[in-house]
Amino acid sequence: RLVKVLNSDADTYDKAMACRRLAAIGDASSATAIAKYLGDEKLATYARSALENIPDQAADKALRDALKTVKGNLLVGVINSIGKRQDMEAVDDLTPLLSDKNTNVAIAAAHALGETGTSEAAKALLLALGKGDAKLQQEVGFACLMCAKSLANIKDNHLALTLVNTVQKMDLPENILLAATQQSIVLQGKAGLGLLAEQLKSNDLQRFRAGLQAAQKLGKISSSTLIETYPRLPEERKALLVAALGTLQAPSALPTVIKATSGDSQELKLQAIFAIGELAPVANDEQKTQALNSLLALVKQKDADLAGAAETVIVKLNSSQPSAEIEKRIDASIRKLLESETRESQLAGIKLAGGC
Repeated sequence: RLVKVLNSDADTYDKAMACRRLAAIGDASSATAIAKYLGDEKLATYARSALENIPDQAADKALRDALKTVKGNLLVGVINSIGKRQDMEAVDDLTPLLSDKNTNVAIAAAHALGETGTSEAAKALLLALGKGDAKLQQEVGFACLMCAKSLANIKDNHLALTLVNTVQKMDLPENILLAATQQSIVLQGKAGLGLLAEQLKSNDLQRFRAGLQAAQKLGKISSSTLIETYPRLPEERKALLVAALGTLQAPSALPTVIKATSGDSQELKLQAIFAIGELAPVANDEQKTQALNSLLALVKQKDADLAGAAETVIVKLNSSQPSAEIEKRIDASIRKLLESETRESQLAGIKLAGGC
């Protein structure tokens, strides 16, 4: 019935509603009827939405065929729909559009190839890098990074690395170059630790932050690089790095984090306390004892923020099913605080007793 509406003289509203419904229940048999409206200014958006959601190759073919018949913004819309469907068979049709005189068409083609993420799409994008106006070059660079992610997902790291390393050498906006560097570090794994260290030592804060993000994506293998970099950093960057060490949950970072609790800045101390909360549960008993001693020294401080954060982490450690030895140490420490002559220690003991 819905296809009949599209093939009839029904008004625009009824046809739009038919397309909207076919987006949910359409199949191969409805693709041809919908495709007729890809060139209709009023109905093209509804037609594209319907075809984007039809789970059949007939929808892909209808969109590919429309590349030869529609123009301008309607063509941009069709290309975007092809990108959303990640139609691998469309790569040959999209590639010539990278040099289209209409910059919006060329940009849409680049994005669609980036979303498709095949080796053929990667090769087309590499050839297009550095060509066209500045806006197009920027978008092709971005598309290369999109494509690299898809290639990495199918374990084609070699081609993905070629893409991101080529982008790094181009004259592109800093945000794209940073993203390319970040992806390069992650794709290389252990081999990318040298590049990671470069970012962490950079005077540019954005590069430093990009390095930390790459480290978190790499996982625990990056912790040694972060630990080695820590002593050379100013206080504000140390705080950011310590927070990253906490999320990595590498027990080897605990000595560095414990040392940070005696740093100069309030923010560094707080981040160190929170990081201990992440690291202590995965540490051995000797490391947990060191962490506990550091936290107990902090709960007796007059600084309410530091003391409160340390108390919270001790309670967390106690609830993480520690060994009997650590439980005994926590209980003994609480008793010692309660028996102390100083008001701050007594209050800390009361709070810990209530939480533990």
